[in-house]
Amino acid sequence: KRVLEQCAGKRVPEQCAGKRVLEQFAGKRVLEQCTGKRVLDQCTGKRVPEQCTGKRVLEQCAGKRVPEQCAGKRVLEQFTGKRVLEQCAGKRVLEQ
Repeated sequence: KRVLEQCAGKRVPEQCAGKRVLEQFAGKRVLEQCTGKRVLDQCTGKRVPEQCTGKRVLEQCAGKRVPEQCAGKRVLEQFTGKRVLEQCAGKRVLEQ
């Protein structure tokens, strides 16, 4: 179990099956869990739960709801003004 310091001074415990994935996302720290579920903890304190179970509804911080397919293929989505190239395999590439 690890505790990561977020940009807002928040401390978030992370469990990731022996691995740790922490990346910069739109100037904020993103905590990813390796259990198929994932929580994006923004500096604003909002939490965005994601599930990769065939179809998924991603609730944005702006209250926007974006349905997307997540079956191992790449998904392009808009998130806080950034374009995210995402794979369900757990890898993700951020485009500026």
